[in-house]
Amino acid sequence: MRLSAMPKALGFTDKTKGYFPHKFSSEIHLNYVGPYPVPSDYDVDRMTVREREEFDPWYNEVSRGTFDFKKEASLYCKNDVDILTQGSLKFRDQFLVQCDMRGVTFGELHYKSEKRVSELQTTHGVRVVVMREHTWNQMKTTCTEVKEFLRCFNAPEPLNPRKALFGGRTTALKLRHTAAPDETIHYVDVTHCTRLSTVLALTPLVTP
Repeated sequence: MRLSAMPKALGFTDKTKGYFPHKFSSEIHLNYVGPYPVPSDYDVDRMTVREREEFDPWYNEVSRGTFDFKKEASLYCKNDVDILTQGSLKFRDQFLVQCDMRGVTFGELHYKSEKRVSELQTTHGVRVVVMREHTWNQMKTTCTEVKEFLRCFNAPEPLNPRKALFGGRTTALKLRHTAAPDETIHYVDVTHCTRLSTVLALTPLVTP
């Protein structure tokens, strides 16, 4: 996202990026104080129609004054930092509302991951091999042993969640319910006669 779009996108309208004559910026102009640089120094040719419509009234107003390069450059850079800081904090606040890992940095997550590997090795004597995805992807194309293994490897089929339902049913509305102290729950099912006979009658040892 462009820095100039951050205030509107993230909902803080007290800041605008403003304009600066980047083409006028050079060592010989560091101490410049005088009339405002011409519009072309603001790179107006690369502006959109809407941006130009906003720029022209602003320039017509400020160009009546005096342009102090050091002062304007300092204000422009400080404003950029303020926008980026405020935008980052706004984004962070909105993101953390939806994130269960509130306040946990990537550094902490990495430390806990490394600590767990260390505990498995030192406390439990487990041989742990840590392999990142990019390493594995590279090995699949460059390592002869890995390529041979994958060529002969018969991967098992993915688990079918429907098979985990009680009795093979596939229309379960709720797999688990904990009754409250003052609540009575019922389970209603249509049982196949063959299955019912195995519960209520003797079951033959051979195929019936």
